[in-house]
Amino acid sequence: MRKIVGLIFIGLVLLLPGGLKILCLSLEGDIDNSGKVDGQDLILLGRAFGSAEDGERYDPACDLDGDGLVDGQDLAVVGMNFGRSLEDDEEIGVIDRVFGRSGPPYVADEIIVKFREDADPTDVGDFMNEEGGSAIPTHEPVDFTLIQLPEGMDVPTAVSIYNQNPDVEFAEPNFYRYPAFTPNDPFFRFQWHFTQINMEEAWDTQRGGSSDVIAAVIDSGIRQSLPDFAGTRFTPGYDFVDNDNNANDEGSDGFGHGSFVGGVIAQTTNNNFGVAGIAYRIRLMPLRVFPRTNGARVSDIIQAINWAVGHGADIINMSFGGPSGSNAESQAMNAAYQSGVTLVAAAGNEGNEDDFSGDVDYPARYDVVLAVGATDANENLAYYSSYGPNLDIVAPGGDTRRDTNGDGNVDGILQNTFYQGQTGFFLAQGTSFACPHAVGVAALLLSQGVARDPDAIYTILRSTATDLGADGRDNRFGYGLLDARAALEGLGLNH
Repeated sequence: MRKIVGLIFIGLVLLLPGGLKILCLSLEGDIDNSGKVDGQDLILLGRAFGSAEDGERYDPACDLDGDGLVDGQDLAVVGMNFGRSLEDDEEIGVIDRVFGRSGPPYVADEIIVKFREDADPTDVGDFMNEEGGSAIPTHEPVDFTLIQLPEGMDVPTAVSIYNQNPDVEFAEPNFYRYPAFTPNDPFFRFQWHFTQINMEEAWDTQRGGSSDVIAAVIDSGIRQSLPDFAGTRFTPGYDFVDNDNNANDEGSDGFGHGSFVGGVIAQTTNNNFGVAGIAYRIRLMPLRVFPRTNGARVSDIIQAINWAVGHGADIINMSFGGPSGSNAESQAMNAAYQSGVTLVAAAGNEGNEDDFSGDVDYPARYDVVLAVGATDANENLAYYSSYGPNLDIVAPGGDTRRDTNGDGNVDGILQNTFYQGQTGFFLAQGTSFACPHAVGVAALLLSQGVARDPDAIYTILRSTATDLGADGRDNRFGYGLLDARAALEGLGLNH
């Protein structure tokens, strides 16, 4: 039995009645019945490998899928469970919770203020002292002041007071950004989402990318110790939550969101284990802005963007969003864009909400950011995906309500991550996971020799997308569905 681990993260949407089935985990691959899948099982499988049911070397205990052959499928089962023991197995099912933009919209006692360049520092200091505010130090250089409000002053009042000062260019809340997400189960044959964007043919042109290319993942961090990151390259990142150099994914609400996103981009591939990633030879830069609970502060996101730019990132993945724009965030995006960094963000998961604004979330809505919506397995706009005049393209985001292709699993995006201490392979839905598909293809384009110019990348991804919906660009699909093969065709071979 395959391990089926299910979660649903759908913003503010209620979980569907009935949810998914709870299935027991079973320890497959324990050929010698020792209670653990280990080297002995590999030795036994190796002896019988390549044999058929009527052959001398055939051992039915090694034929784990019962097809009459001891082959790669059986090796994959052992590989998936290698190192596991019976005491590791327990029953896991749907988590009956709602995740997404359910927290506060902004930090309760902080605001972001941009003072005018010609403002007199003495006047600024006197004004802040008068209002009782104090500057909060930031790890990275920023062109705004993060202000701690005095006790008893609320954010709307502070924003109003500061915006009335002629020395202030703008004052705004320190908004939270929230992941938009959902998870469940195993292997490449179940990664229909890569087939949808013609990934196999794209790999014929550019197989995995170049280690010279760096994709920054601003998220909950990345757990590099996950089994299917064993061969993935990483470059140092930073944790803006704990303010240290260890950007390990500790989970956002217990879920390895950043690890999942990083897996879509560059999970270890062609290693006889688990699942594939799109640009698996590039380097990932983990930047942690999401704490274990609640959302990410815009001030931390801005610092992460600045860190990424200053430490050589070529692309930034932003699988999060919120309904309000931020001047400070917009300026940071513009600066990154001007420095040649490609910016890609999730459109948001509010498309079926009563209060849907009719456009994508921020930061996807900024002009310099590529906004990515989500499709289901039938190439329809996913029921939850946000859309509107600022949508650029769509990519596979999944729909865990159904099994369209009849493979026994719901139509989620599949990667290796963790939930509440359980490591495994999970199926997920959300524009959070559509976004890294575009980042992975962008990384392959850069590896292929496309100039380090976000406009060049955006133009290729838009112009080669498969047109869906109304002819030409429309508000539901943007320029169409991401097509990795078409994007890479004609750019020369570079295996």
